[in-house]
Amino acid sequence: MENGRVISDLHCHILPGIDDGAKDAAVSEAILDAEARDGVTQILFTPHFYADHIEQDRFLRRRGRAFEKISQLCEERGIATALGAEVRIKEQLLGMDLSPLRMGDTEYLLLEWPFYGGYPLYGEEIVRNLLKAGIRPVFAHIERYEHLFLDEDRLRYFMDKGCIFQVNTATVLDPRTQKRLFELANKGFVHILCTDAHNMDSRPPKMGEALALLEKKTSREIAARILQNGDDLFHGRTVHVHDMPKKKKLFGLF
Repeated sequence: MENGRVISDLHCHILPGIDDGAKDAAVSEAILDAEARDGVTQILFTPHFYADHIEQDRFLRRRGRAFEKISQLCEERGIATALGAEVRIKEQLLGMDLSPLRMGDTEYLLLEWPFYGGYPLYGEEIVRNLLKAGIRPVFAHIERYEHLFLDEDRLRYFMDKGCIFQVNTATVLDPRTQKRLFELANKGFVHILCTDAHNMDSRPPKMGEALALLEKKTSREIAARILQNGDDLFHGRTVHVHDMPKKKKLFGLF
């Protein structure tokens, strides 16, 4: 907790040896130390799940074993934990029961759109199926998909159905993406901030630095609401995406 704020990281690849994230427990420990220094007290671990590469039961067993290797490290740092997955949208998901991959014991599931090949229409069907099953999709790092990041009509379409949008700390700090991200945050399209941390070299967490800049470039209210959303999601409370504050206009301009 930092200045009375609860800081949560709900998308990361800190579990050791399970995906392209931390290669071993030593790397995991270094990332956890960085998270703790930034005031993060709640982490939801989300290793990649590709339905065309691994069966769900086998993935869950591997995830459990990886978590066992660092659970004590989390306890020592006072970090509350939960398990989930970053589920890549694949046609194989159609007809699957994805409830075991939810973000902890909540109604939310972290969903990753394909990076290449345009906008897959079966993605909409997967989203519809999840919503019918009572599962709310959390779109991982929306800044990585042009068909979402640059299309506010499409973002509004999914948000109105109950979907939640997450962005990465690296995007907040990247001059190439900052302007657009802050525009979306000011308009209420950014709901969750996470690190998507993989290591301490090319993809470190940097939660504290990103939060400070987000607050400076948008508003204290927006940053506070994003933090509250993270805490609400971690504990399974309802995230009200339409309640996001907007930055006040000055003479009709942002």
